Amino acid sequence: MKPPRGKPGPRKVNIRIKRRKLGRHRALGLAHPDGLIEIDPRQPPKEYMDTLIHELLHQVRASSYWDEEATTKVANSLSHHLWEQGYRRMDS
Repeated sequence: MKPPRGKPGPRKVNIRIKRRKLGRHRALGLAHPDGLIEIDPRQPPKEYMDTLIHELLHQVRASSYWDEEATTKVANSLSHHLWEQGYRRMDS
């Protein structure tokens, strides 16, 4: 299905996720233009899910499509509903 004219659709990006401490960056997650997402693993599970969704949204939407506030609101909503449905991260 094509996005409506004038509105950018999701970007096709080769997304890679790397877990590392980001305290020096004062960030919980970072989305890089090349598709790399760095996420601080020291977060509680629900916060980790929210941060991951937030950074994924940055990767699949052009940066000018949603501002930071909109991205945060959508990530919070999605992570809340996924958490309520029992989705959890499982370490292997």
